[in-house]
Amino acid sequence: MDPATTVPVPTEKKPRGRKTTTKKMVPTAKKRLKVKDAVVVEAPKPLVEYLYKKKKVGKNEYVIERKIGVLYANVDEAGKICIGFSVCHGSKDRFDYIRNLIHKPGHGLNMAIVRAKRWSGRQFYEPLPDILDVPEETVVRIPVTAHLPLFHFISRCKRYYKERDLPSWANDFAVDYENYLATKD
Repeated sequence: MDPATTVPVPTEKKPRGRKTTTKKMVPTAKKRLKVKDAVVVEAPKPLVEYLYKKKKVGKNEYVIERKIGVLYANVDEAGKICIGFSVCHGSKDRFDYIRNLIHKPGHGLNMAIVRAKRWSGRQFYEPLPDILDVPEETVVRIPVTAHLPLFHFISRCKRYYKERDLPSWANDFAVDYENYLATKD
């Protein structure tokens, strides 16, 4: 066959516009190795639990009236669990309000986050025996309305952050409250 005598075969015209491909995007072996070899250590997500004031309607029926507080836990840079809370006074305060006047959504949660960071190094919780003279910086005051929810929240933190250490005040509070519940029954 002589190249001069061959007739060119007409080709199909490609449509103009958006280019599409039928090839599937498959990662190369190099990319797969990089993903396999990388050790990804994700920081655990923070735990947040809201406290609600409930009103009894029937024999076993309750209606949620409003939020009265929030419990917050996270892990700090040292690997310890930080627990903080913000609980408003039962009938006097409104949750997420600044000085009972200005509604600011997230204000209570922000207070709990700040307190969690500040309280991570504290050692004791209130109520303390009157015998101990302890500086104010080492005490966490826990209102009575938050005792039972905080006890359940601390046990939830132990389950969620399995290999992390709780603050000493939280450990002591959990043990003491568990003993209190055992003697109460």
